[in-house]
Amino acid sequence: MNLFVLIAENGGTSGRFLEDVTPLVPQDKIEVLNGSLALAERLRKPRDPFCAVLVLGPSHEDLRRIISLRDFLKDARVLLVLGDESEETISLAHRVLPTYISVLDESTSGVVSVLKQLMKDARVHERDC
Repeated sequence: MNLFVLIAENGGTSGRFLEDVTPLVPQDKIEVLNGSLALAERLRKPRDPFCAVLVLGPSHEDLRRIISLRDFLKDARVLLVLGDESEETISLAHRVLPTYISVLDESTSGVVSVLKQLMKDARVHERDC
């Protein structure tokens, strides 16, 4: 399973999430991308059919760009870690159709737990194919 990590938030909070999730995925399966344009470019290239996209601290513009990429995200599991919980941010986040939503101020444990389950599901999926 590929894990694409989009670091949209410029502060140091996203580093905590990155530190906690990178040990869960083989290094050759993780790609850290800076900005939603880099994510769009990467999603257009070949990848494992079962992949996850972790988005850290997206702006409203980042969320709008990700919404426009939904066709490329059909088989992907999207985990959003939002910078705030404003009404507009939450509304845009739900339009992405994410698997999981969290906030940068919260613990990384929820994201780690979901990613562990996704890794387990990917191994089962690969074994069954």
